[in-house]
Amino acid sequence: MQSGVNSKYLKITLLLVSSLTIMAGATIAASLPEMAELFKDVEHIELLAKLVLTLPSLFMALLSPFVGMNINRFGRKRLLVIGMLLYGFGGTSGFFLNDIHLILISRALLGISIAINMTVASTLIGDYFKGEERHKYTGLQTAFVNIGGIVFITFGGFLAEISWRMPFLIYLAPFFILPLVIKYIYEPQFHPDELNVSFSYKQVYHVFFYSFIGVIFFYMVPTQIPFLLHVEFGIKGAETGAAIAMMMISSTIMSLQYKRIKQHLSYHKVYIIVTLGFGIGFLLVYCASTMSEVFIALGVVGLGTGMMMVNTMNYLLHIAPIKARGSVVGINSSIMSIAMFLSPVVVAPILHYFSLKETFGVCGLLLLVCSLWFILTKKDD
Repeated sequence: MQSGVNSKYLKITLLLVSSLTIMAGATIAASLPEMAELFKDVEHIELLAKLVLTLPSLFMALLSPFVGMNINRFGRKRLLVIGMLLYGFGGTSGFFLNDIHLILISRALLGISIAINMTVASTLIGDYFKGEERHKYTGLQTAFVNIGGIVFITFGGFLAEISWRMPFLIYLAPFFILPLVIKYIYEPQFHPDELNVSFSYKQVYHVFFYSFIGVIFFYMVPTQIPFLLHVEFGIKGAETGAAIAMMMISSTIMSLQYKRIKQHLSYHKVYIIVTLGFGIGFLLVYCASTMSEVFIALGVVGLGTGMMMVNTMNYLLHIAPIKARGSVVGINSSIMSIAMFLSPVVVAPILHYFSLKETFGVCGLLLLVCSLWFILTKKDD
């Protein structure tokens, strides 16, 4: 570990870069209805307007493995600078463009930039930090992303009240962060022996599986909870946002405790806490009869989500040697993006046989079975 890693400015810069990933889609979600109205004469505009929200995730999934496989070839810092520039130009283009198809192209560029930024930032965390310091920093990173999500999404909704174009200006953020990247991020130097450690992807397949399943269930909250609250309680708008924010607040608190928890538990055993939090929380959603009970239930879900992604990232960085680090991180980013997209598709067959509330109960039971499987399965890590 080089002395530069101790710079508080380097740590802050990486946190700021990480916070940009949460802005991919939800920042402009409130603009979609007005955008669809403006371009109403365009064929298939309802589908195209929704693609404005989801297209970045598709390109993140497609490009992240490619970025990871070439990160050693092109260099971490160079790729990150390119990613930040693409993010700024691709993200803000929607403020100026008057063609929905050009806006979609700009969103594709945004997805490519996020694939670069996510992969490089996570790889650099593996390069700069080791052991408990890495556990502490990744927990802080997850907390920072959650807080950033609440701020950016709320601010985006406020700007959308002025004009559907205004939320696109939030994507100017990387232009303010880029000088910090240029000044404080440095290209890690490795001993040749560190680059020649043998590695088989069979060592990380099980972690990819955990990541995929975890994100499938995690994304049930933003995709299904708004409909459940509307059907069961006649709730929508601000109260729905507050309920989801409750999960993010709980998740933030838990992620900050990751280092302390990891001192006593293996990565495998942390997944037991993750699945228990998810499972019990989903069962509490099923049992909830008031909004207060829903808030409590989502708070319990947050106990699981707060450690899910941070544990997965640390697990992968722990297993993968330097030469495979970027590639493994890139593949995981792709898997997470695919899981986000597929979450409603995977849940749909259950919804065919059960009500939305019952579906949370069924998924809660499945997660408790998963936690039991984790308990019975001993894995050295």
